[in-house]
Order: sequence, then structure tokens, then C-alpha cells
Amino acid sequence: MRNLLLAFRNVLRHKRKTFAVLVALIIGLAGLVVFQGFVSELMRDWRDESILSGIGHLQVAGNASYFDDGEFNPYDYPFPQSAQVAAQLSRQPGVKAVFPSTGFVAIAGFGDESTNLLVKGYPTDRMFFAGQT
Repeated sequence: MRNLLLAFRNVLRHKRKTFAVLVALIIGLAGLVVFQGFVSELMRDWRDESILSGIGHLQVAGNASYFDDGEFNPYDYPFPQSAQVAAQLSRQPGVKAVFPSTGFVAIAGFGDESTNLLVKGYPTDRMFFAGQT
């Protein structure tokens, strides 16, 4: 209790230092709150754009390990009874489209320059994008 009283008196004795520390804390906290809001909105927009670009809300795989290795080796994870699962999913309320997709990772290069690619394949007759009916 005595240390708390001493600390409180010390805070009141050095008003300018206390004010400077409080202003620094408030500015730092305000910056963190604004940055957290920015990151949160950025992630929400990224999620919405991913959904509307054809990736969708729900991804189904024939094996749980597909989500670890499937992007690099999709043909080792065939989906059994995909037509029945797609038909069952498309009957659910709120489902706008169900379609299979596959993809792979590649490296493209020309001369000294190269880039990584994530190539996705979708059936063109069953694609749905935002704004299309």
C-alpha cells in the first residue's frame, strides 16, 4: 500500500512527464485500433473477393490431406462420387453454383526472370461470377 501511495504522489509531482506519457499511450492505442480496423476490413474484402471470384464459400475434397498437398499434386487426390455430392450440394438452399475445379503450381520463366503461378481449372459452362445471372 505504501508503494502505491508513493507511486501516485510521484505521478502527481511530475505533471509534464505524466502528460507526455499519457499522450504517447493514447496515440499508440489509437494507432493500434485504427490499424486493427484496417487489417480487419482488408481481410473481409479479401474473403469476399475470393468468394465472388469463383473459389466459393465451401471447398470439398475427397481426402483431408488434399488441403495440405493438393495444390501441388491434385491428381493424387481423386474425388469419389463427385457427381452425387455436387447434386446433393446444389439442392441446398442458398447454393448458387456447384462445380469441380482443379489446379497446380508452376514456375514460369523467360531469360533471367521467373515467377510462381497458381493455375486453377474450372469448367467454363458452369462458372458463376458476381453480377451474372
